[in-house]
Amino acid sequence: MATYRFRASMSSQTIQEMVALLANGKKTGLELGSHALYGDGLELAGRIAAKTGADLLGETSPGRLARGEGRVPVQKIPYFPEDAIPFFQKYAQLILVGALFPVTTFARVPRTRGDEP
Repeated sequence: MATYRFRASMSSQTIQEMVALLANGKKTGLELGSHALYGDGLELAGRIAAKTGADLLGETSPGRLARGEGRVPVQKIPYFPEDAIPFFQKYAQLILVGALFPVTTFARVPRTRGDEP
């Protein structure tokens, strides 16, 4: 069995709350950031997703993201609100794992489908 080492730690209460969320049957997205997007963090997230059926989501602009053949697949969250809102609608809950709360830009004119950039 693999051993996973992380610098970040969390309380046993937080772990129990996450387990309860993953086991409640609701459509769940695990939004990954920081160390959860590569190495042991990504591998462990992949195992959790495989066991629970949760989707792995990556921050829009991560500083580092392991990708390629043989890697755990992660869906990147769309940047623009008109793409991000429908993307998130399928989830009843999000669990943030080393990620910041997803936000979008403001004070911009929304584009509509078919508009030229």
